[in-house]
Amino acid sequence: ANYPFSYKLKVDGMVCSGCVRRVENAINKDGELWAKVDLEHKEVNVLAKREMTREDFRDLLKETPYTVLGME
Repeated sequence: ANYPFSYKLKVDGMVCSGCVRRVENAINKDGELWAKVDLEHKEVNVLAKREMTREDFRDLLKETPYTVLGME
């Protein structure tokens, strides 16, 4: 109930547990988001307190070498 919005992101470039940590930390530093990476499927499941756009997620990952390829 605290996170009414749910997103699934396809993220390119993740290959190891370090990548998982960097992606999760980049998204979770926004206090209104909670991210969990599925490395096997190269996906990030995100719960959010507000509506987000693909551009919002790109901005969160702009300091990392990872690219948002898609969003559901």
